[in-house]
Amino acid sequence: MKRLRIQQRTKKPVLTIRRGVGETKNLVYVAVANKMISYPFRKSPIVYIGTTSRGLLRILESAGARSENILSQHGITKIHFFVLTCTARQKLSSWKILERALIGRFRELYGDIPCENAKLRKSADRSWAQLFEERQLDKVLGSYRPASPKKRNTSGK
Repeated sequence: MKRLRIQQRTKKPVLTIRRGVGETKNLVYVAVANKMISYPFRKSPIVYIGTTSRGLLRILESAGARSENILSQHGITKIHFFVLTCTARQKLSSWKILERALIGRFRELYGDIPCENAKLRKSADRSWAQLFEERQLDKVLGSYRPASPKKRNTSGK
């Protein structure tokens, strides 16, 4: 009988989990593609903003469920998931409000919600504006832009 061959499909890890993510259960996560996605006002690599009260397990489920659809888009070969938290307040689900704030601000800046989000598409609720500064939200949403490629020195020196 002919023996089966083993093929290593990739030299780089498919999934990397860092310490500290599982310590907090209530968090917000952002899925970022390796390519800019066109939205009505401008481009962004952010494809999904989600929240969880189950910690890392939910992020892994979301990555598995959304990866096929995201990676089928032309030019997208990687998705990175980033975790965000915010200050806790008594009797306030601050992580849920942070998610609403990020999605709401994303819609204001880019003209639509992230392509893989479905909820909050038509919501005009800005109650989050009392808790989070727009400047902070803009900084977070803008921090995921891919670094521009370095220009090569073509002068021959």
